[in-house]
Amino acid sequence: MNREDYVKYAPAFGMKPEFYDFTADNTNVPEKEFEKCQKVLNWDTSSAKGFYLYGRTGNGKSHFLKVKANSLVVKKIDGIVNRFYSEKYPQWIEHTEYLKDLMPNGSFDRERAHRIERYVDEVKNADWLFIDDFGATTKSEWSINETFKLIDARVASKKQTFVSSNLDPNEILHHFGERIQSRMFELCTFIKFEGIDRRKLL
Repeated sequence: MNREDYVKYAPAFGMKPEFYDFTADNTNVPEKEFEKCQKVLNWDTSSAKGFYLYGRTGNGKSHFLKVKANSLVVKKIDGIVNRFYSEKYPQWIEHTEYLKDLMPNGSFDRERAHRIERYVDEVKNADWLFIDDFGATTKSEWSINETFKLIDARVASKKQTFVSSNLDPNEILHHFGERIQSRMFELCTFIKFEGIDRRKLL
């Protein structure tokens, strides 16, 4: 996969051009976390459940989520470039940005409404959905309701969902309530990432 093709097609799946270098070959796996990291990188994308990575800020959760997402995005782009037909597609969202995109702006814009409807449909029905920074949102009835609709749709579709978050299972309950916590357990296997904030070591 060359950078030019990645930059051209990856944004269609929510990935940013700078994510190009997030690959297993460019990833330094901490010795203490080797087994967990390998489990994430080698996760069976045909199984029913995805994974939910949680732990303190800066310990590599988003990095490994991007690496896993890239492995599927690159395959999809290769199919597009080489004209291999495949209905399956991955989709990447940042939870906060997703909710911002959906937030009502107080005016009726038919074109915007249709655009949001298509976007939400793509996210809910993606074969593999990656949600980064789950729960890093302002707590409100609206945000909880929209989050529930997304997670509930993923459960109903029986398609894999992969998540990174600072929230542990109990914090999901406190932040979002029992309905979302319950469905998240149904969607994902929880994996706790240990370790310090790597950004502080830079």
